[in-house]
Amino acid sequence: MTIINQSLDLSFYHEVEHTVYPSLRECVQQLVQRHLATIGAKHTTNLYELVWLEMEQALIERVLDYTDGNESRTAKILGISRGTLRQRRKLFGHY
Repeated sequence: MTIINQSLDLSFYHEVEHTVYPSLRECVQQLVQRHLATIGAKHTTNLYELVWLEMEQALIERVLDYTDGNESRTAKILGISRGTLRQRRKLFGHY
């Protein structure tokens, strides 16, 4: 039996200042679809890791930009420790 959380917002669009933006989920779906259409599924291996690492790196970079490079604020916004943030930045070659 599948239980659906009624409070979970699964809307595909969010309205900010009267402008409709696609949700993160829809953006990822479109990019994965474009990747598969361009490169093809038979030439793609480990797609999950590729998408996850690209998304994580972009997320960390954008939040760091937003906080003007403040690692403490970035870690707090991301919900991770500063140590984890530094480990991830090192993995991505930011140190």
